[in-house]
Amino acid sequence: MQPTESIDVVLDVAARLGFQGIAQRQADLSPALKNFHQAILRAFLDEGSTPSHRRLVEQASQMSLDHDDVVARLSEIDLLHVSEGVVRVAYPFSGVPTAHGVRLENGRKLWAMCALDALGILLMAKCDGTIISADPQSKEPIQVERRRGEWLWQPDEAVVVVGLTNGCARVDEGACPNINFHANAQGAVEHLNVHPEITGQLVSQAVAIELADRIFGSLLDP
Repeated sequence: MQPTESIDVVLDVAARLGFQGIAQRQADLSPALKNFHQAILRAFLDEGSTPSHRRLVEQASQMSLDHDDVVARLSEIDLLHVSEGVVRVAYPFSGVPTAHGVRLENGRKLWAMCALDALGILLMAKCDGTIISADPQSKEPIQVERRRGEWLWQPDEAVVVVGLTNGCARVDEGACPNINFHANAQGAVEHLNVHPEITGQLVSQAVAIELADRIFGSLLDP
């Protein structure tokens, strides 16, 4: 199996995973809810960590919104998930450490939900930075840098697997754990063979970047 170079093939996969709909779900929000959602995403970028419960409550109050209502609505449409007052998921961000670290050019370190989310953070923020991850099969370190809009992958032959396990309604449960960087295509195929429960598609570096941009690139646009 070779990495696909067709964005159309991967868009079909992304639609099945629920990823492609993230931008559309945000676009369908009322202006007030969209502004609140964007404020949460900006808080991750500003603070380098999950926004506090107090900040969320204050943000909602400033927008004349009921905090509990807006959080419930964003959770219902799978844009945000809060547990014990802590934002655990706000695609592309994770509120807890994951296998995908992203260091922005300003030095702040964030956590991404998956490989596509890691690429998406840099694209959404429209900034340079470095992604640090690892091949889930071989544990080989993988680094992806964005410098002045150019991408450098180490190792050169790294690919991304966009995968899904069935039976999970939420993206963070069924898709995110199975969307990973792999050191090479052969290792990615071996990983899928070892895990038959994952339905996966190998994608090239260029397609992974384009897909991440389509999913996350517009989330902070006015």
